[in-house]
Amino acid sequence: MKNLNKEVDVFNIINKSRVTYFYNEFIIKMFRDKERKPLLQQIKELYLLARAIKYWPHNYFKYDGYKKNKSLDEVKLYSTGLLFGDFRQKCLNDSRYAVFADDKFLFHKLMSDSNIPTAKLINVISHNIYTNESTGLNGISAEAILDSITVNAIVIKPVIDSSQGVGVNVINVNVDAVKKFEISGVSYTSAELLNKIFAESPCGYLIEEKIQQHSFNQHLYPESVNTIRVDSLLSKTSEVIINSAYLRIGRNGRKVDNWSGKAGGIGVNVNIQTGALSSQGIDYCKNLYSEHPDSGVSFSGLEVPYWDEIINIVKEAALQLPNLKSLGWDIALTENGPLILEVNADYDILAQQTCTQAFGKNNLFYSELIGYSENTEYFKHYAINHQRL
Repeated sequence: MKNLNKEVDVFNIINKSRVTYFYNEFIIKMFRDKERKPLLQQIKELYLLARAIKYWPHNYFKYDGYKKNKSLDEVKLYSTGLLFGDFRQKCLNDSRYAVFADDKFLFHKLMSDSNIPTAKLINVISHNIYTNESTGLNGISAEAILDSITVNAIVIKPVIDSSQGVGVNVINVNVDAVKKFEISGVSYTSAELLNKIFAESPCGYLIEEKIQQHSFNQHLYPESVNTIRVDSLLSKTSEVIINSAYLRIGRNGRKVDNWSGKAGGIGVNVNIQTGALSSQGIDYCKNLYSEHPDSGVSFSGLEVPYWDEIINIVKEAALQLPNLKSLGWDIALTENGPLILEVNADYDILAQQTCTQAFGKNNLFYSELIGYSENTEYFKHYAINHQRL
């Protein structure tokens, strides 16, 4: 009985936490907005959306459904994370092949074997908790691997699961110092660095050379490698459809460019035909920026270099993963062209749609989703976007 009560208490805490988050994040903001729709209209729209396409309230508010200038027909074009995530897992991405996206070493090997440019891999290291030894490929000592590094900066990140930058270490290297590795002003020897990262997580890590990014991104914000997130869908006829793209830019001294969270960066929509940036960027809290708050660089009039090459390598890479049809690609830019950092089989559609547009606005992409949903439980939810509620 005590265990049951404990489980109920935990459940109540989780629910209270979610309610508090929903209230602080959305409800207060909605009531303060002078351009909101009448409450009765909002309740009616929420009911219609929930009944038709499993639309949860936080999606309605996150995509500004409560605003007067957002019609119900516009709001329903946004896919919800719950519905799309379930649909993607069951109908688009075969879980047996997800390891090729989830395991960054396997993905790097696949791209290299396909002659698709990616970050330069130094080694892969892991720690054996039973022998207390850290080694790399071919049994080489991890400490010896670090000691032999001569480049100015490296990135050490988990082989599996580094979503939203978790576990990613951007490290400056001073080859002439005893404590040659520096993270956020703190210096480490090779042994100390290994102790630090394996204490954080005893997983496998990739060691890569830090990318020297193109002057275009360096000018916008030099502290992080600013990447372009492109999402693609492989059609039934093996055509790679590019749905949308946005440039992710770090800020406030952060070394990573991830968009999600209140401390996250800025996302700027990229025109998938031309590579032109939108005149405004947006952060997770829906604040808008016409220029980068740190560098002061305006987004208006800028075009991403090597745009045609970016689209081409995404399409080429997507064809190497035919069993994973819906993917989000992280593309870095160098002076010599683009390269693929990693791919995500469960990429964040909230970020994608907030920074770009509703999935339903890309007719080619959405028609293909409807095609994949035929003869499944999801068809009624996707097909309804072509009907009035």
